Amino acid sequence: MKTRNIKILASALLAVLILASCNRTEYVPELLEPAVVEADIAVARVRELADISFYDGITQPNVEKLGFSSSGIISEVFVGIGSRVKKGDVLARLDTEAASEMAKALSAEMEYTIKSNELINKQSECDIKIAETELEKLTAQGAEPDLISLKEIEIENLKNNLASSIALQELALEKSRKQLDEYERIIENSVIISPCEGTVLYCTAEAGGWATAYSTVIWIADDNTINIVCRYIKPYEIEQAYDVYGLVGGRRAQVTHIPLDRVTYMSQMASGSAATSVFTIDSMDIEAENGMYAYIVLVDSYLPEALAVPANAVMQDGAEHYVYLVSPDGTQLRQTVKPGLKTDAYIQILEGLEEGDRVYVGS
Repeated sequence: MKTRNIKILASALLAVLILASCNRTEYVPELLEPAVVEADIAVARVRELADISFYDGITQPNVEKLGFSSSGIISEVFVGIGSRVKKGDVLARLDTEAASEMAKALSAEMEYTIKSNELINKQSECDIKIAETELEKLTAQGAEPDLISLKEIEIENLKNNLASSIALQELALEKSRKQLDEYERIIENSVIISPCEGTVLYCTAEAGGWATAYSTVIWIADDNTINIVCRYIKPYEIEQAYDVYGLVGGRRAQVTHIPLDRVTYMSQMASGSAATSVFTIDSMDIEAENGMYAYIVLVDSYLPEALAVPANAVMQDGAEHYVYLVSPDGTQLRQTVKPGLKTDAYIQILEGLEEGDRVYVGS
């Protein structure tokens, strides 16, 4: 009996719930008008325009590569790896004893030759004067014309011989002077002098060893000069650029390009290493240290006032370049344009648009 009453109560509650749901009003959300999103539009404006390229690099000390200007045996080396040097310090010296002896002997020989030539030339001048005196006598005595002619020929030959002798003497002396100059050059260039204050990075010079002229034997890191070394930039691109500068620590630095000599460039290529370009930082006012990341910036084709639009506003169909010109009512009209300078962000418009024109910008 108790179970039956529970079932009746449950059925009554279910009926009440069904009737309540039938009388409930269902909520329907209000639909809003669709939003109108205007297509991306840009305005043609006059602006500065330039093609800018960035070359990442790193700051490194300027390394002075030093060697002797003449070949010879090295007599003394005053520095080694890690040595601190000052500008004007003598770093190494060649053995110049032989060259000094040869220069001394040659100088004495030239002095003797000059004096000897003077005596010979004076004797020749005396012979000419004697012959001229004899000619005067023959003429005064009314000698036969043939005798006078012979004497005149004799005088002419004496003068020619003297002139030829002097010329040969000068040639011989000039040869000796050149040889003496070479000995003096060897003596003068027998030392390597530091052009800067810095640290010796490497040294291959050894006392008693042979030094070949113009071969590097000492490398010095200049304390007062820092370079930016970046990936290779063709020299003509640097020469033709509107501006070239460096960025170190976020600050602009004036730089000077140091061209690679052919030997260095070819050695980089032969070793398989990537070719590099080197720029010296002209001003040390910026806080630059070796090992800092840096950039070389090339500004090319700078235009102070160029009518330009975003690069992705200009489309191409074969040889034709065009934009979609947007009218005030939103109508888009295809418009042919003539592009000029192109950068990553903007394109110069030479023909087809005016300042203030609105154009569609594609994605």
